[in-house]
Amino acid sequence: RLTIEAHLLDFDADLYDQTIELTFISRIRPVQKFSGLDALKAQIQVDIDAIRAKLIP
Repeated sequence: RLTIEAHLLDFDADLYDQTIELTFISRIRPVQKFSGLDALKAQIQVDIDAIRAKLIP
């Protein structure tokens, strides 16, 4: 069984235990390890900014 973690921008509802369909447009970046929670949070914000720039030019 394959699982992924997806961040749904501007969406505030509980989807746990729900089946959803995702369409992948492009890869944001390769998988990477982080030195800590702060580094992960900073990268998530960079990722969000990058995807918003792609989807909302």
